[in-house]
Amino acid sequence: LLPEHIAAAQVMTRSVHACLPEDSVDDVLKTMTQYQVRRLPVVDGNGRLQGVISINDLVRASQKRHGPAASEIVAALAGIGTPKAMTVAA
Repeated sequence: LLPEHIAAAQVMTRSVHACLPEDSVDDVLKTMTQYQVRRLPVVDGNGRLQGVISINDLVRASQKRHGPAASEIVAALAGIGTPKAMTVAA
């Protein structure tokens, strides 16, 4: 099918992982690494979208005085980019 004939619902990710505004940067990096995602929705306690945090946001924050260490971001990127193990049906 041509892209103009495909609805977003047909290709979207249904399992969405998110973080809370009060989550630590360390927790955000761990979640990104665990689920191999470069962006996380930030939701409040009621599940309402407050924003999105990206690995690029964290890279920019690392330049600030109390930002995450560059080594933590590099480790997360390595985990995000690690190929997932494939399972082969018998």
